[in-house]
Amino acid sequence: MAVSFTNAWKDSLKDGLVVALRSSFSPSVPVYFSKKTEMRGSQFISVKGDFSNSINSMQNLIDVNFSITLDYFMQDHKRNDTSLRKFFNQVSKIEENVYSLLDIEPLFDVEIESINFTDDEEFQGYRKASFDINVNNAR
Repeated sequence: MAVSFTNAWKDSLKDGLVVALRSSFSPSVPVYFSKKTEMRGSQFISVKGDFSNSINSMQNLIDVNFSITLDYFMQDHKRNDTSLRKFFNQVSKIEENVYSLLDIEPLFDVEIESINFTDDEEFQGYRKASFDINVNNAR
């Protein structure tokens, strides 16, 4: 009997996350899945899969961990309180969408390990929020 292979990363996690973010923010904030970050407009989300590891311990369950980096960029030339509030409002919406993955795929345990904020010259006037996300899946 042939065993079918399911790519849990692509089928459930990556596609679920990108679809959830696109449906929530589209068309105002485009969502890209890429390994290299390119500045693409006034605001955008870039999703990167960092690594995954599987613990095969000869049991019925195989524990799989996925590490994801989600970067949100917003161009901010004004640098005032209104633009800062808009930035943090979008960051909280993204965080809410990431945690809503539990509703999309109940087999995944989603945890945002940290959110780092960067406002630096190297980003050409962009504010950046970087989410370090850890996802556990037991199959």
